[in-house]
Amino acid sequence: MTISFLPGPSQITEKTLADLQEIAASGLLSESHRCQAFKDICLSAVRGIERSMRIPDTYRVVFTSSATSAMSVCLRSLVRKRCHHFVHGAFGARFHAMALRLGLTARVTDGDPAHALDWRSTDLTPGCELMALTHNETSRGSMWPHAEMAKLRARHPDPLLVIDATSSFGAMAMDWSTADLWFCSVQKCLGLPAGLGILLVGPRALAVAGHLLALDLPHRPCPQESLSEMSERMEEGQTFETPNVLAIALLARQMEAWDLGSIEEVLRQKVSMLDRLAPGAVPWMEESAWRSLTVQNLRCSDPDRLRERAAAQGFLIGKGYGDQARSCVRIANFPATTRHQYEALLETLEAG
Repeated sequence: MTISFLPGPSQITEKTLADLQEIAASGLLSESHRCQAFKDICLSAVRGIERSMRIPDTYRVVFTSSATSAMSVCLRSLVRKRCHHFVHGAFGARFHAMALRLGLTARVTDGDPAHALDWRSTDLTPGCELMALTHNETSRGSMWPHAEMAKLRARHPDPLLVIDATSSFGAMAMDWSTADLWFCSVQKCLGLPAGLGILLVGPRALAVAGHLLALDLPHRPCPQESLSEMSERMEEGQTFETPNVLAIALLARQMEAWDLGSIEEVLRQKVSMLDRLAPGAVPWMEESAWRSLTVQNLRCSDPDRLRERAAAQGFLIGKGYGDQARSCVRIANFPATTRHQYEALLETLEAG
């Protein structure tokens, strides 16, 4: 059996495969998504997220098609003119590029992604309505420390703060009150097939979305991209567009036994094993506090040889991203892979 340590999508576990078969056999996938059976499952998924991830009562869970779709929803629903993007890799850059395509005044703070982002040197443009950052960059193996996000929030309390948590949601505890909106998709730490995005929408974001919906903006959201309307539908277990019924049903089952504390503990144990690969493979991110917990980006002399050695033993690991394809490998540390599997991979990489 091949075990995937690629930076996305995640390995699918035997439990999830069994859940998929049971859902298919239940007849749910032939039912209308307006029926009570689906509404109950949708609300079960929402309650499971709220319980397992310890979401505050004032935040609302909303489903969309993907994390990229969530970027568009956020920008259209929450920004009239100005936003600021803290870019530390490819996905932060995507968020910024989308803002520019929508005609927004979108400033950016970036820097050498091999080092901590110097966000303190940034002064926001007067009238900035929203700040955006990517918590965990799978492209570079970097991750904002919790304390740094809290300090950013404290320094700039007025703009909304939106955080892309695609590659960390479900793997570690978060102080959700740090940001006004978080979003992710299910194919990384949640270990499910791709095709479902999740937004956690705080009270300030909901208030702004309701206000902007009434304005005649050039990039005004259509109903399926209005946080206000999406949130209202979700209260009844409904999405505005035809939903991914299978993904939502799988998510509801995944959340039934999701133990965030033990998941984070195991992930940190696995990361601590990486030192065994030095000096042949070392983290590309210089500052240890900014290294990703869920995707390790390792600099090595012959990444192709490492990937070939892993593949020969049934393990898939990723290439470096973009210009790092010839100098790095990336190893996912998602919850779907066990400590035993992770250790077996490292033994394989050490052997040569």
